[in-house]
Amino acid sequence: MRTTVFLIVVICIVIQSSNKCYPQSYHMDLIGVIPDHGSVKAQRVQSFLPLADSAGVYVLAVQNQGSTCGGGTPINIWKMYFDTATNTINKFVFKQSLPLIQEIRNVMIQSTDKTIFTGGGWCGTKPPYYSTDQGETWHAANTGVYPPSSTFSLCELNGTVYAGTGYMPYHGEVYKWLGTGGVNNWEKVLDVGIERNIVGQVVTHKEELYIGSQLYQSATCNGTVPVYRTSNGVDFIPTTGIPSCYSMIKLLIVNDTLVSSGGKDNDHYMYKWDKINSQWLQTGHFSMALFNIDVFISTGQKLFIYGKMGSDATKGIYMSDDAGRRWSRILELDSVDIQFMKYHKGRIFAASSGEKAYIYMMETCETQYVTVNLSFCKEDSISLNSKTYRDEGIYHDTLVSSCGKDSILVINVSHYPNYLVDKQTYICPDDSIYLESGYRKHTGIYTDTLFTNYGCDSVIRTQLSLLPVYSTDIDTSLCENDSILLNGQYIKEEGNHIYHLSSVNFCDSTVTYHITVNPGYEYVTDTAICEGETITMHGIPMNNEDRYSVIYSTTCGCDSIFYVNVQLKPSPDVDLSNGITINPGNIVLLDAGPDFEEYLWSNGSTTQKVIIDQSFGSGQANIWVRVKNNQECTASDTLSLFIQVSGTEEYSLENNIRIFPNPAHGAIIVSIDPDFSQLIREITIMDTSGKRLPLQPRRINDTFIFDIQKKGLYLLKISTDRATLIKKIILL
Repeated sequence: MRTTVFLIVVICIVIQSSNKCYPQSYHMDLIGVIPDHGSVKAQRVQSFLPLADSAGVYVLAVQNQGSTCGGGTPINIWKMYFDTATNTINKFVFKQSLPLIQEIRNVMIQSTDKTIFTGGGWCGTKPPYYSTDQGETWHAANTGVYPPSSTFSLCELNGTVYAGTGYMPYHGEVYKWLGTGGVNNWEKVLDVGIERNIVGQVVTHKEELYIGSQLYQSATCNGTVPVYRTSNGVDFIPTTGIPSCYSMIKLLIVNDTLVSSGGKDNDHYMYKWDKINSQWLQTGHFSMALFNIDVFISTGQKLFIYGKMGSDATKGIYMSDDAGRRWSRILELDSVDIQFMKYHKGRIFAASSGEKAYIYMMETCETQYVTVNLSFCKEDSISLNSKTYRDEGIYHDTLVSSCGKDSILVINVSHYPNYLVDKQTYICPDDSIYLESGYRKHTGIYTDTLFTNYGCDSVIRTQLSLLPVYSTDIDTSLCENDSILLNGQYIKEEGNHIYHLSSVNFCDSTVTYHITVNPGYEYVTDTAICEGETITMHGIPMNNEDRYSVIYSTTCGCDSIFYVNVQLKPSPDVDLSNGITINPGNIVLLDAGPDFEEYLWSNGSTTQKVIIDQSFGSGQANIWVRVKNNQECTASDTLSLFIQVSGTEEYSLENNIRIFPNPAHGAIIVSIDPDFSQLIREITIMDTSGKRLPLQPRRINDTFIFDIQKKGLYLLKISTDRATLIKKIILL
């Protein structure tokens, strides 16, 4: 059954300074009832979204609200399938229950990437939901950071979705959608304050996002900002022109102008945004009992609102065609409780609440601008609306709809191209090609007339030529042990190899390869070096026992390899005792070690052992020895000695130093004259071979005490900067 509620009104408009009045009929038809789902009654439609790329398919959010805050059943998502030709609903299909929310705050959008978002609310923390498959399945958008209370508004700017949130005791806030791949679904980008605790409107207009907020049971309002704007989602600019104590009821786009409705209680003021001066300008005022902000909509050219305006006793729908300056009551609907209105393609869909959720539809009969693109062949013509079009260009025509409104046709006429194509075609001498209704194999020009995909004439003029047949001889050479890939086979033998191939033009060709094999060479050198020695051969330093190789190329480009086998010979290990001082008359023997083939000392001696005497010089001297082993490897060591030629200072040392007891039992005492003690540089005990013993004396003022546990003969060495005294001591 179809129920129609309508009212005939007379609308007068001014066209080119002459009055023209005509009657216009608005009527709202009941087109469907949403069924119950199991035990859940469908009592109220919360939102109504036409799906992109799915004509006639709408997503509905249905609520059974309950009587208390947070009560009722979860939101149920339905799909409505609408026949635009007959203005009837084919079916409702239940999709999913959203268990975390009982209300979506009458907001639902679809972003440019086809993701659908809902609002969320009805007391407590109620997250939005989203769907990425055209409303088939839904997921809560509550990972990490997300709006802490209700989500009242949604909008997209530059590919990013923004949500307006709030509700006591929370501040009004704006959140940015981050997606589902990170730690947080949302990021907070704006806090409008505790007083303006509901961000009920977010709208995009001319590449800017506008944010309108409401004062809900707020104690103060002075200094607050009703509307912010941003172009980048980061910098939010307060707008001016609207009193700070006004709640923003609605932000709408009408006739490409951003308008707003704000006020207190039932007083509503209309404003339009002056983008040049960046301020709001008041354009109208009306008094109205507005039962729900979601019954205040724009169709692009007009504004429609449901409620009771002024002194009207009953509820109805009002229309303004001048951005809210003046309003006309077009329909009385006192018996229908409209909770939601949505405009889509010339129709206003409305939903009422009660025991059942009813869907209504009203055609707006607005002037429609329709673009028609006509394309045909240049020699043809086409007729549209009793007019014939032949030439390319832009034309206009006017149609009148059933409700008396004009539809302006913008007709773009273009011609499909006719083609004349010249092409060059080659064939092998033994082949043929189909041209001019026959197979051709002789050179010449052939003409064919075809049809394009659009049915227009296309002429192809073909220049036919014959391709040559090739016979090629190729001389090539290989290195010994190499191969060449010919016709899928690797060849390494000398000789002539003949192949029948297809040329680059796919005609038969004969290729004869004349292959010559060039030799390669290898040379091996054996050598030996001492440890630590480096030799350079073929430009390569060699210092390890290894096999080194160097590759050269012959004049034919083949490898010539030189191998060097390097063997390491052990180097001798020689070590001389260091730091012995020699007094005249004392003899010290230095031994370079056995098993060497040759010895050479710094004084010219060539024996294994030498006596260090004044032949090495006097004073501080460096005595060295160089030895060679049976592998012809050499090594050397240097010993630093002090050789005293004169006994003068030794006598001075002996006169100022007392050593007692000597012989001794366990301890030797060295007493030094106090005036002489400051010259002493070192006092040590050595064994008879001159090796220093690890004994540290106990010192008491100028006295040194050595505790020696082992019996035997020892050497006591006392040194100054210029002399050294060595005394024998005996332990009993």
